[in-house]
Amino acid sequence: MYLLSRAFFALSIVASTLTVSSTDASADRRRSPVAGLQNLAPDTRPVAPRLKPVPELILRTKLEREGRNIPWAVSAYEERSNFVADLRRRNATTNSGLPQLSIYYRELHERLRRTPVATRGISELFKQYETWRSTSQYDPFLDVFIASRKEALLYQRLIWSQHETPDAKRHADEVPGLAMELFKYLKDHHSSASADPGWYYISIYSYVYRCNEWRDAWSLLKEGTKKFPSYYWLYFRAYDVGLRCGHDPVQLMDDLVELAVDRTRKEHGDSMYARLKWSQTAYYGGDLLRSRLVDWERMRKSMMRVLQDYPDAWNTNHFAYFTCIAGDDTLAEKLLPKAMTAPVNSVWANDDILSSCHSRIERAKFNKESKSRN
Repeated sequence: MYLLSRAFFALSIVASTLTVSSTDASADRRRSPVAGLQNLAPDTRPVAPRLKPVPELILRTKLEREGRNIPWAVSAYEERSNFVADLRRRNATTNSGLPQLSIYYRELHERLRRTPVATRGISELFKQYETWRSTSQYDPFLDVFIASRKEALLYQRLIWSQHETPDAKRHADEVPGLAMELFKYLKDHHSSASADPGWYYISIYSYVYRCNEWRDAWSLLKEGTKKFPSYYWLYFRAYDVGLRCGHDPVQLMDDLVELAVDRTRKEHGDSMYARLKWSQTAYYGGDLLRSRLVDWERMRKSMMRVLQDYPDAWNTNHFAYFTCIAGDDTLAEKLLPKAMTAPVNSVWANDDILSSCHSRIERAKFNKESKSRN
C-alpha cells in the first residue's frame, strides 16, 4: 500500500514534468530571435542569417530519431542492438560532451511511454522478447529495452487509473503487479545488463515508485557512476528522482556534485560542477545562477574547464548566457563573440537578456576608456 500511494504521488509530479525534455529539445530547433534577428533558420540548418549550423543539435536530432524507432521484430531488434553496441563500444559523445547513448535511451524511454499497450497484449509482447533472447546474440540492450518497456507499462497504468473512465479501477488493480514485476526483472538481470549504462538509467528511475528505498538507489548510483563516470544522465536522473521523492534539493545537489566531481576529476577536473548546476536550471530557471545555491567563482572556473574539453557552440552559447544572467560582464565579453558566430536560437529566446548584457559590456568599455583619457 505504501508503494502504491508513493507511486501515485510521484506520478502526479511525473505527469506534470514528463514532456519538458522532449518539448525543450524540439524548441531548440525552432526558436528565435538572436540579437534582434527574426525568423532565424532552425539550429540544425546552415541557412542565412545563421553563420554556422549547430552540430550538437544535428546529432541530437539524429539520435532522437533513432530512439523513436521501436523494434517490433527480431530483425529490427538486431539492428537496434548493433547500433547501441557500437555507441557503447566507442563511448561516443556529442560535441558538447554528452554521451550519445544517453540521448538515444532517453528518447526510446519516452517513446515507449507514449506507445500504449493493451492489457490483453502484454503477455504476447514479452513472449516475443524472450524469442529474441533465444534466437539472437545477447546484448545488454535487450534487457535495457525490456526493463524500459516494463516501466512504461507501469507508468501508463498509473496515469490511466487516475482518469475517470470505466477502466480506471482495472488499471489501478494492475499497478502493484506491474511494479513488482519491474523490480524483480531489474534484480534478476542486473549482473548481465549492468554492462550497459542505460541499465542504471532505468534502474535508478524505478525508485520513483519506491521512494522508501532511496538508500538502495544511492548505492546503485555509486555503482553505476563508478563504471560509467561520465554518463552524465545518471547524476541528472538521480536528482530528478530524489526531488520527486521529497529529498532536500540543496543537500541532494551538494551530494551529487561531490560524487560526480570525485568520479570525473582525473579526466575532467571540476567540470561536473558546471554541468550539474546547468541541469539544475531546468528546475529553477536562470535565477539559480544569482542565488546562494551557486558558488559563482567555482561555476566560472568549471565552465571554462568544460569549454577547454568541449569548446562547441552549444556549450559556448549556454555559458555565455549564464554569465549574462549572473552579471559577470568580464567573462561575457570573452564568450559572447564566440557564441554569436554560431548562435543557438533557443538559448537567446529572451532577447532582453542579450541586449542588456551587450549594453553593460559597452558601458563598461566606455567608462574604462573615459578613465584612461582622463
